[in-house]
Amino acid sequence: MEMMSVRVAPQLQFNVAGYWTGRSVCVTGSAGMIPSYLCELLVQQGASVIGTDNLERGKLTNLSSIIERDNFEF
Repeated sequence: MEMMSVRVAPQLQFNVAGYWTGRSVCVTGSAGMIPSYLCELLVQQGASVIGTDNLERGKLTNLSSIIERDNFEF
């Protein structure tokens, strides 16, 4: 039986510092657990975020840390 060797590609590096500053982003389902985390990260990186959600499953409390921020709209 022959052994197979697998080569792993080096880890890709992607620098996003400043990329989102001044950009506008719409996040649908923003009150969900994962999208709310995405909204938080985008707001922290300087994006203007518009969040939409019908709150059928999402919770507004997931957005409590950014709901009052100037660059977030719900």
